Amino acid sequence: MAKSSLFAPRFGRVTAISREHSATRFLAARRPSRSDGAHTVTGSERIRFIARLELCTAAGLCLYWILYFTIGVAPQFPPPGYFAFQNSFTFAGLILAVLLARAATSLLGADPVRRVFGRGLSLVCAGALLFLGGLDISFNVQNGIYLTVSFDTILEVAVNIWCLGFGFLLAYESAFDAYQRY
Repeated sequence: MAKSSLFAPRFGRVTAISREHSATRFLAARRPSRSDGAHTVTGSERIRFIARLELCTAAGLCLYWILYFTIGVAPQFPPPGYFAFQNSFTFAGLILAVLLARAATSLLGADPVRRVFGRGLSLVCAGALLFLGGLDISFNVQNGIYLTVSFDTILEVAVNIWCLGFGFLLAYESAFDAYQRY
């Protein structure tokens, strides 16, 4: 009987070397090959870009709630329960803003441990963005808020699209593609 190879299970388990090798091979197959000399974005450039988007999103969340409570960003004829529903998002939105800012500053730091922490916190923020965006879209569709055309509706649609779009991007960059970035 031959000795166990790199991919052979040892005592019913795959060895750590084979898992790492498999992950490296998988990620290498996903990297685009660019031989034409075109500029490709490096992992650190992408992380800095994501961190800047996190900071902008945190600032946007704070600005939204300032506008909501000062000038009253709301539909002209809000459905029953609209203000109770929106007011319940204030605390969660501000916590998300703080977490996004913390994740961004960790990602921008020079310490690799802080960057790993920032990546994990970014993944948490991605889940929060997806949840809050999905919940808001569900409420708006069920109550016909998207049927009126006004500045408030356009702002609401933009916020919802951003929450879902950036949430998915953040989840991808933080979890699925993180191995080759660091």
